[in-house]
Amino acid sequence: MKVDPLLSLSLYKANVGLWLDTARLLEESRQRWLELGVRLAGGVVDESRDLAGQVASARDLPSLAAVPQNAAWRQAQHRLDGVRAIAETALENQAALSTGLQRALAGWQRKSVTALSEKRSEMPLALVMREWLQAPDEAKSGGD
Repeated sequence: MKVDPLLSLSLYKANVGLWLDTARLLEESRQRWLELGVRLAGGVVDESRDLAGQVASARDLPSLAAVPQNAAWRQAQHRLDGVRAIAETALENQAALSTGLQRALAGWQRKSVTALSEKRSEMPLALVMREWLQAPDEAKSGGD
């Protein structure tokens, strides 16, 4: 029985390719989350600077008293924007990951099937089945 080592190499390469594609997809997802985190953190920093500037530029007590009130509304709006951005990023990541994994699995399946179909005549199962199917014919011809 002959087993081609190139078959194992082809299947190994298909599996490694799937692993690399999956790792790349996860890296891209992580990058999108990091970019969102940086954007949200930047918004908080800008908001704090703006609030500090308003307190520093207040010329009288009524304008100073209005700063927290105005800040509360802006913070509420920023938080809603942040929640919306998180939801959008989650949906985008899920869609990209799902589509990417489907493509990666289809590529892996195609490479695996190609490797197996090219070497099917050299696979042990094919040899065993061929020997098993030929055995009755030889027995019939030997018995006559």
